[in-house]
Amino acid sequence: MDAATGRRLTLDRAAGFTWRALVVLAGVGVAGWLLLRLRIVLMPALLALMLATVLRPVASAMRVKGAPPALAALVAMLVAFVVFAAAVAAAVPAFIADAGELSTGLSKAVDDIQAWLASGPFGIDPAQLEGVREDLRNAQGSAGGVVRSGVSSGVPVAVQILTQTILTVIFTFFVLKDGRRMWAWLLQRSGANSRTVDRMGQVSMETLGNYVRGITLTAAVDAVFIGLGFYLAGIPLVVPIAILTFIAAFIPVVGAAVAGLVGVLIALADGGLTKAAIALGIVLLVQQLEGNLLQPVLVGRRVSLHPVVTLAAVTVGGTLGGIGGAFVAVPVVAVSYRALEELRLARAAARREQELGEPAAPERSFAGSTRLEVGASRG
Repeated sequence: MDAATGRRLTLDRAAGFTWRALVVLAGVGVAGWLLLRLRIVLMPALLALMLATVLRPVASAMRVKGAPPALAALVAMLVAFVVFAAAVAAAVPAFIADAGELSTGLSKAVDDIQAWLASGPFGIDPAQLEGVREDLRNAQGSAGGVVRSGVSSGVPVAVQILTQTILTVIFTFFVLKDGRRMWAWLLQRSGANSRTVDRMGQVSMETLGNYVRGITLTAAVDAVFIGLGFYLAGIPLVVPIAILTFIAAFIPVVGAAVAGLVGVLIALADGGLTKAAIALGIVLLVQQLEGNLLQPVLVGRRVSLHPVVTLAAVTVGGTLGGIGGAFVAVPVVAVSYRALEELRLARAAARREQELGEPAAPERSFAGSTRLEVGASRG
């Protein structure tokens, strides 16, 4: 083969790879566009599945005692509502009472940092710093206007939130009540692949349940230890900082860091660099506890995602879907990874069975499982 022929083959391969890559990117773009257009329904569906993994034991216990599916689902949701209402009643008044002081403290901390940048070793022109701060205010105002207008749908954000909340409640009820029947209906239409689909559903719900329970416990530990550390260090606004830490920790990697930064700024405004350094040390210590113990033990065993993948998922989810997108991005990626891994293993087992005549390992039915079912229904 001469040099010209080799160059042509190389060019043909490059062209083939390029158009295939463009087709894949176009498909991903269309899928992303559809997800964005349908997020008012998809987000409640994802949240309903996450809630169902937590409420399923309550509904299953009611079913064991002979309660009808609808009553079992209703009791589970009432328990969740009581717990949520109690948490709100205990936390929100304290947060609201200190919200004004929290805002004032953050503003003072920013003023102190601006003054230090102007008079400290950097010697930055105060007019330039004020211009940057004004640009940030304008960007925040523009983003707020987009959010209030409903991003791309033109629907006010309050209406979107109300609609998604109602849909989440309805979806959760029916997943708890009819989850088993819905899954069995899907398996009936999977044909020869029903066993593989069943196993994919099983590992997906295992992963999602472990993620929800693990991230909730991790967020609680972060909030308790950071709040306790700040209290012992004499840093003000302990309750709102702890609440903010708990909520933000549901967004892996980024959330806890942002909440910790808020605490450090409050400490800076209250006691200067010394107290800010103490607050930073507390935050870093808790983050080390989370990263080296809580995440590997509570989440990492079942949700095997590299921190880089986690950060990328949060970034993409936040860019496409805001806070809600950042919240669901990691569980979606984790569940998708486990499901695809199960599909790969099933195909490998099928090839081995076909080539060597080895029987495939027995599969446990997700639709008939008591331990893993999302919801149960006898009829």
